[in-house]
Amino acid sequence: MNRLPLSALAGLALTLTACGQFENTTAYSANLSGANERPAVTTPATGQTSLTLQGRTLTVVGTFQDLSSAATMAHIHGPADENTNAPVLLPLTIDQVTNGARSGRISGIFTLTDQQVEWLNNRQLYVNVHSETHPNGEIRGQVNRLLQ
Repeated sequence: MNRLPLSALAGLALTLTACGQFENTTAYSANLSGANERPAVTTPATGQTSLTLQGRTLTVVGTFQDLSSAATMAHIHGPADENTNAPVLLPLTIDQVTNGARSGRISGIFTLTDQQVEWLNNRQLYVNVHSETHPNGEIRGQVNRLLQ
């Protein structure tokens, strides 16, 4: 019977961990609306964002639709609860726009600090899409961890 020495097994486990084989993956989401803005914005615009954390790598993919004017910026802000505004932490890319840039996609990939991971897990981050009409933000959604 072939047996691997304990040191070889430990090396294999470290290699698999370094390759991301054993890293936990956690899913989050944010539903964006004008009602979630602070102060609230009356708008028909909405958005949905999916976020995935693997290790300390956060991947963000989302959509927005029916902004009152062209999208200008999108960010993740924090730390803040749903009733508080906070500074920009992570810039998101706006692309695949349609309808005069009033609808489109947001995305980004980031390596988070330990503090940012803590904020993420404690519902202290929110996604925000800004428009020409609403330069301080037209739609917003608090990031929530999905049950697994």
